[in-house]
Amino acid sequence: VEIELLQTIPGVAYDSAVGIISEIGADMQQFSSDQHLSSWAGMSPGSNESGGKKKVQPPSTEQTPAINLVESAWGATRKKDGYLKRKYQSLVPRRGKKKAIVAVGHKIIIAAYHVIKEKEAYKEPVLHNNPKRRAKQVNNLLNKLSELGVVVKQIEIISAA
Repeated sequence: VEIELLQTIPGVAYDSAVGIISEIGADMQQFSSDQHLSSWAGMSPGSNESGGKKKVQPPSTEQTPAINLVESAWGATRKKDGYLKRKYQSLVPRRGKKKAIVAVGHKIIIAAYHVIKEKEAYKEPVLHNNPKRRAKQVNNLLNKLSELGVVVKQIEIISAA
């Protein structure tokens, strides 16, 4: 049952779901939170630099959950459209491809925690379509166009929702 539920997460195929279940199990009582599971699986974000010096992490012998999640993350970024793909695309310019993939893997393990714990299929997070934010974005884009010398006739925007 858990394997079928995990497959509802974008990028998680049958083999990945089996790997996740075999590594973390089907009982989420052993993890106090989704962040605890993420840390245990080696997918927590971390700062390995202090004062300009990078801390060297010893190589981990237990990398199976992280490798499995990174493979699933690559699959999620190849889906048509979705939250995980948008997350990846928003992080790549700032962080680079590899760090963005690890971030998507982090999102997948957190989703897996909730899917297994609540025994419910994955639900895509709802995007908040804030009209004020959208108007601000439109104004910023119009200002950029005018700075480039493009004359734009402003029209009223009617939201579809």
